[in-house]
Amino acid sequence: MSDGCWAYREVDQRPRCLALLIRKAHGLEESFDAETERFGTHTLQVIETCRKRAALPWTCLAEVIRQQRKSLPAPPLPLAAT
Repeated sequence: MSDGCWAYREVDQRPRCLALLIRKAHGLEESFDAETERFGTHTLQVIETCRKRAALPWTCLAEVIRQQRKSLPAPPLPLAAT
């Protein structure tokens, strides 16, 4: 598990703490770059949607990252818990 410290940057595909990803996404929302701001907003929306649907946000984000690294479309968000 990485906190984003420079010492860990040489480790490929290092996992991140969800709380730190949320903090990073909030920071991206404050960017002056419109695309970066949208990415931060969308990341937080995915996390919140997963939480409301009783799905693990990190699992959802990890799958999106995995798909994007393979140049595949992002998977759908999980359905609401029944």
